[in-house]
Parts: sequence; structure tokens; C-alpha cells
Amino acid sequence: MDCLMDDLLKVFLGETSECLTACWAAVERLRRMPGDSAALGDLLHQVRSVQETSKFLGMSALQASAGLVLESLESASARRPAARCRP
Repeated sequence: MDCLMDDLLKVFLGETSECLTACWAAVERLRRMPGDSAALGDLLHQVRSVQETSKFLGMSALQASAGLVLESLESASARRPAARCRP
């Protein structure tokens, strides 16, 4: 069983590293274009992925941290003014 958990943790660490790289890219896109809803969607997706996987693996502290990040992002997203189309 320990070997299986070790394998799962190795996969988790690799995937989380990829998620963090994608998060940084999304944050950079948002810095350049704060109204970029695709970048915000990407960021939310990546954080949710880490949250759900950490829940599956029983990493409650990481799950809770990701949950707080999601709450903050979703709250900020809800306060953003709607994008307006320009003619």
C-alpha cells in the first residue's frame, strides 16, 4: 500500500507542478489584461484541480488552502464589472 501511495504522490507532485506553472501563466495574462475571462477561467480550473486531488489524497491543509484561494478568486470575479462589447 505504501508503494501505491508513493506512486500517487509522485504523480500528484508532477501534476501540481504543471498546475502551478499554468496558474502563473494565467496570472501574467490577467496582469496584462485584467478583463481576460479565459485567463480567470484557466486559473480557477487549475486551483480546483489541485483542491480536488488533494481532497482525494487526504491532504486537508492543501485542500483548505486551495478552497480559500477559490473563494477569493470567485469573489473577485463576481465583483468585476461585466465586459462590454465595443462597436
